[in-house]
Amino acid sequence: MTDSKNTSSLCKRCHAPLTRDEVSLTKKLVDRRAHEFLCIPCLARSFEMTEEECHALILRFREERCPLFL
Repeated sequence: MTDSKNTSSLCKRCHAPLTRDEVSLTKKLVDRRAHEFLCIPCLARSFEMTEEECHALILRFREERCPLFL
């Protein structure tokens, strides 16, 4: 499950409000120094994944104690 929406960050493509997990997943998959972020649906399209696979990655990174997801 993703966390609450962070209205200070919007998806670079569709302008949807982002969660902390979406920001973290963008940093993990694209670039840790990123300043523009994608929501789960846009990330999934970019990486040719399903949204469910994105959520599974978030859970895996959290279980692995990745600092971006703590």
